Amino acid sequence: MKKVKSPSPLAPRICACGCGNEFQPGRRDQVYLNSLHADSGYYRFKRKKRDPNSDKLIKLLRGNDSILRFLYEKGKGKTNKIRLSSLIDAGLNTGVCVARMNKDDVIFNCMFNFKYCVQDIEGEKFATIEKLKI
Repeated sequence: MKKVKSPSPLAPRICACGCGNEFQPGRRDQVYLNSLHADSGYYRFKRKKRDPNSDKLIKLLRGNDSILRFLYEKGKGKTNKIRLSSLIDAGLNTGVCVARMNKDDVIFNCMFNFKYCVQDIEGEKFATIEKLKI
């Protein structure tokens, strides 16, 4: 019997799960022999590690959001002006935010559920806290 060469333009590959089986891929991005080998490879090897700074960043963002929530609820749900120095003393990190919004030439720093803007009134900086409307 003659050995028939595969008409596929893709070269045979070794399965990525570690079994050592050679197979002819059906697609360019196929790296496992079949779904059983894919499951085995997925659970056997270490998954991609998270960035160690992301945990610290999420902790800072949650802390900022809880500080803004506390001060917003202390003002009984109204938009109120608080001195920026008081916010910083409470533990707000002004260098960290999820997003910045520009609304009527006022820049808002957004957290998960609340946003604040800093305004300079008579030489003193005040922050206005509002709830995000999604």
